[in-house]
Amino acid sequence: WGASYMAKTPKILWPYKDKVAVDETKQIWLTVHVPKTANPGLYKGTVTLKPSGKSAQTLKLSLNVYPINLQKSDMYWDQGTGMYPETRKKELLDMAEHGIRSVVLGKVIPDLKVKDGNLALDFTQLDALVKDVKAAGLTKYMPFRTSELERRINYLRKSSAVNMSFDDMYAYAIGEIYKHGKKNGWPEVLFYPVDEIGNGVARMNELKHLVPLIRRTPGAKIYCTANNYASGVECADYIDYWCANIQMSKEQVQDVLNRGKEFMRYGNSYNYNPRVSRTVSGFGFWRIPATTMYYWHYQSVNGDPFNSMDTNQRDWVSSYPTPKGPINSIDFEAIR
Repeated sequence: WGASYMAKTPKILWPYKDKVAVDETKQIWLTVHVPKTANPGLYKGTVTLKPSGKSAQTLKLSLNVYPINLQKSDMYWDQGTGMYPETRKKELLDMAEHGIRSVVLGKVIPDLKVKDGNLALDFTQLDALVKDVKAAGLTKYMPFRTSELERRINYLRKSSAVNMSFDDMYAYAIGEIYKHGKKNGWPEVLFYPVDEIGNGVARMNELKHLVPLIRRTPGAKIYCTANNYASGVECADYIDYWCANIQMSKEQVQDVLNRGKEFMRYGNSYNYNPRVSRTVSGFGFWRIPATTMYYWHYQSVNGDPFNSMDTNQRDWVSSYPTPKGPINSIDFEAIR
């Protein structure tokens, strides 16, 4: 985050290969999969380590199984457009296995074309993506970022003979996406026009411009990240799903609910600390009246994800991309 210092912190859970190098201290992470049929209570076992040329050492382990089911979380995702698109299905299954129930989309949009001066949409690529999402069971919601849609519309207006204004093209595309999703059984689409409106007046004004265009489609819902309470209050009439990443008092949360908004949370998935991640996604999520907990980010890569110093900004990664599929982090295991 800054230039003051760097620390080497255990994070990536490299698969165990029956050997541990001894050139530095290592951590070993054990993931215990508790069957749904297991009775609550204390379970005990052992793990044996055998150093070369030394006597074996046996460690006693105990696991306390509680009579509760944790709430499932949600994820921001680059949806297979990153380093290894061919591992998309493995990424989705990896998220499902870690208790993720929905993903934010937006990098893959309908293919936009101009036909007789008007906008036309081809859903082939997006349908294939949503099919994979549904097959993995990530079906609670589908927040859909519209920034790539805006970019593509602006490009068409500059490069093609279009008889439609930006506003009409945007509103038409939203309507077609909404109708197509309903017809084809997509997870509920929540249109996501602007990110983090607390970052300035320009973002709030953009929201106020785009939301009426979305609302031309009856039934279309708005998801918005409000990264300070005041910006959410100012834009409350433009939001259906109020997603916050800040500390909020009970009174502020109650105000959101009193306004008839669906209250959601979002936050980091890269704390380098499994206790923090476990608390946020476990007790913390349970403690607040939020319907979802979205994490940034499953795999947002800048340059080499295994090298934090190769670009001018960091990587935001919970599960690291490889040609054979994702490799998890301690934070993502804690979110499970």
